[in-house]
Amino acid sequence: MDMSEAICDKCGSVILGAYQDDGTLLWEHSCFINHKAVFYEKSGILYVSPRPILLSNTKTTKTERKSKENVTPVKWTLEMQEDFISLVKKNDDLRNYEKLLSQRSSEHTEDLWVDILDNMKANHLEAAGLTVKDLTIKWKSLRNSFSRVKRLKRGSTGSAAPDEPIKKWAHEESMAFLDEVIKPRATSTNLNEDVTTPRGRGKKNIQPQVQLAESLNKIAAQREVKKSENDSCKPFMLKMGSMLDRIKDDKIIEKTLFDIHKLVHDASKQWDEMNTGDDSLI
Repeated sequence: MDMSEAICDKCGSVILGAYQDDGTLLWEHSCFINHKAVFYEKSGILYVSPRPILLSNTKTTKTERKSKENVTPVKWTLEMQEDFISLVKKNDDLRNYEKLLSQRSSEHTEDLWVDILDNMKANHLEAAGLTVKDLTIKWKSLRNSFSRVKRLKRGSTGSAAPDEPIKKWAHEESMAFLDEVIKPRATSTNLNEDVTTPRGRGKKNIQPQVQLAESLNKIAAQREVKKSENDSCKPFMLKMGSMLDRIKDDKIIEKTLFDIHKLVHDASKQWDEMNTGDDSLI
């Protein structure tokens, strides 16, 4: 078939010229720039159709991956980190992770990080390659480091104290504002520190239950000594102690213990006021 003359099925022009073996045109007809020619015959007339020359997706992916691998990570200098910490310190929505999500929107938080990113890039040439994601990752790392330092220093006052004093962390002072946000994990109560053991995290703190049982037993014993007419109080209170012992949350137990003390104290005070001077009622 003579392919020296064909009709472009895109624009209808008659194309004169030669073709390469792979079908691409040697001339630069506008319809075939960066396109491959595909021939077909219809009613004895030769047509040529321009088809895009597709690039390999695999090559593109490898190129993009290689480009990403060649990106040099930003090296945070001490000055950059201190400046970054001071910028976060000014934004309560960023530093206070305990603030309810309903009190802040993701768009607002994103805007705050973008503002910090702009400040960092304006003040530090090394920050030119930073992204918002880099900032959030860095802040999480700094927070975790600060928390570890505080835990180590709190532990250094106990029986598991290290032989050598803990070295001061570079950002310890500049991040001290997090003390009001990051609260220590409770491992024991101050009522009896003998119940605290090393590596005791995750174990149930039994001190509130012990104190509760002692208090209830004391109340029951006092009722026994006074020979109250209502002797059902003792088993009732002991039953309450048994029920509370099933609760695994120390805060709930401590709150309940406080409420019981208050109720008994108020009732005892009211009884004393009602029966002052009448020993026969006791």
